Amino acid sequence: MLVAMPWLNAGLAGEWLSSLFAIIVIVLLAKTIYFNRKEIKRIWYIFLPLYFFFLLLFISSFNVTFQKLDELKWKSLDLDNAIVKETDPEKIKMINNHFRNIYLMEKQDPKLAIAIFFNLKNTYLKTFGNKPTPALSTISKYENLITLGTSHFIPSSIIASHSIIPDYLYIICSILFFYLCYLSFHNKKSIRKLLMTFFISSGILALVGIYQKYNYTPNNNTPEIFGIWDTPEPRYFFASFTYKNHWSCFAVISLSVGFAFLIRNIHIHTDNFLRSKIIPFISLFCFILFISTVYSASRSGVIISLLFVSILFPYIKIFKSKVLFVILSLSFSIFFFSFKDNKSITEMHNNTKQQIVQFKLGGLPLRLHLWHDLYQQISLRTFWGYGINSYRSINPIHQSNEVLNIRSIGLQYAHNLYTPLIGHGHNDWLELFSEIGWIGFSFVLLPALLLIIREMISTESLFAKSLFLGCFSYCLFSLIDFPIRTPACFIIFCGIFGVALKYSKLSSN
Repeated sequence: MLVAMPWLNAGLAGEWLSSLFAIIVIVLLAKTIYFNRKEIKRIWYIFLPLYFFFLLLFISSFNVTFQKLDELKWKSLDLDNAIVKETDPEKIKMINNHFRNIYLMEKQDPKLAIAIFFNLKNTYLKTFGNKPTPALSTISKYENLITLGTSHFIPSSIIASHSIIPDYLYIICSILFFYLCYLSFHNKKSIRKLLMTFFISSGILALVGIYQKYNYTPNNNTPEIFGIWDTPEPRYFFASFTYKNHWSCFAVISLSVGFAFLIRNIHIHTDNFLRSKIIPFISLFCFILFISTVYSASRSGVIISLLFVSILFPYIKIFKSKVLFVILSLSFSIFFFSFKDNKSITEMHNNTKQQIVQFKLGGLPLRLHLWHDLYQQISLRTFWGYGINSYRSINPIHQSNEVLNIRSIGLQYAHNLYTPLIGHGHNDWLELFSEIGWIGFSFVLLPALLLIIREMISTESLFAKSLFLGCFSYCLFSLIDFPIRTPACFIIFCGIFGVALKYSKLSSN
């Protein structure tokens, strides 16, 4: 799965892939647990975050916040009568269009239907105010019909629907993959074989992405990714990933694997590292992975990649070598000469320049407004949160006017009318905090973060240290983006975390 997942549209190839991944992980983990019963009895405590997460999900399933309306309740809403009584044609158009979308979406994606409704409420109040009208009465009536008597003293879930099962399954099986990777290996050599295969595959995928970037021509008739999968926004895809920042996140994790091998082999061949056959190969693929972050035009990817390399570089004991200095000087000279007039560099420069100008004029980036909204959202239900994958549904309730204005700008130039919703908060840490609350953050997420930091600092293995630094880089990406929503990022993170922890343990024995 470490090798295959990134190639299959970064894990977004379809529900069949999610189901296959879940089956493979559950079957293999059950087998692994059976054959490692004695070891598991000794390390039972590592499963505590998983048990607690299961408990949160179980309790929250009995404390539902919203419900779908059946046909009888839709009739009681009496939408036609409200439209007849309403005298303002703009209000009629607004509630008619939105409620039609809500009715259709309730059958497909109830969580999205909730988001559409609260977006309607926000937009209406901003446009027309809160003066009593038949339209506003209908909005209030619908809200009362879908809202259940949720207890704020226990965890909650957003809605009772079969549509939430894939969300739960994805998160659970990704966490189980961490345990599978940790328990499945009993020697360092087998871990290195797996990681080398993954590293080579990632390097080849980076080459494919660079080739795509050079040769891509927009075409409405052909899907962007390998001619198989479409992308929501063609400007932002790279290789098999629909979003450039998520590719960069994956590339940095892959780079950590490459540097682990590079440092290990340089230490093995300290006296004659230039004669080693594998070091040039690893160096080349590391360089390709780094270049791919530049070609993807991901500013956060370039910054975190440089930070990662600068932290690990001192551990290469030959960094004072004159030969290495010459090699690095030539490499960076070629790099900067090649990218002097590159479109990706130009795009990153222009985007940065625009944001600086906007900031000087008093405007803040959308992400900062989203983070502020998330802070407000968290402050209202800090302890338990709103439930797993509730952000998209809950966000319109807490959405600020600044975000509403920014998102509405696109409607002025849209060829087709759409509802400008926020899918992600561009900060996985805050978003997850809002969903599982302080209690979930403290018992599920925080232990993992502290374990990564502890091992990164204290592990005796430089190989494992590089892997943990890659995991920490993922955590940094999660502060400014949402890589958890791309399976190839989150699943690979869980897998690398698992094998890094086992490698560190094996190295200390």
